[in-house]
Amino acid sequence: MGWNVWKKKCLTGKKPTSMKQSCRTAGSYHSDTATILEYVSAIQAIMMQKSGGRGTDPMQCSESPYNTRFSHSPGSITDPNYSIEVGVQTFADCISQAGCSSPQDMDKLKLA
Repeated sequence: MGWNVWKKKCLTGKKPTSMKQSCRTAGSYHSDTATILEYVSAIQAIMMQKSGGRGTDPMQCSESPYNTRFSHSPGSITDPNYSIEVGVQTFADCISQAGCSSPQDMDKLKLA
């Protein structure tokens, strides 16, 4: 699913953060920003699976330890841009812990 389709599904009154911008933000918390940018399609797929790209918490990551602005109860994030940032940070941490070396590393990617 392309960015334009995701963007249309994710609109909630605010212009959503671009996926690449969110990946760069997450990259600032991790050593290899370029690596995170390789996973944009995987991150989009995760978001579409979790929420269809709709709502105020499209990444459904309110319970993530990277969420420092909202309650950690399910669905508590009310800013879709922040949800994407937290979701990308969480995903970046997961692929790092899984030792995933690329989006094609399916054995480790499925652990993330």
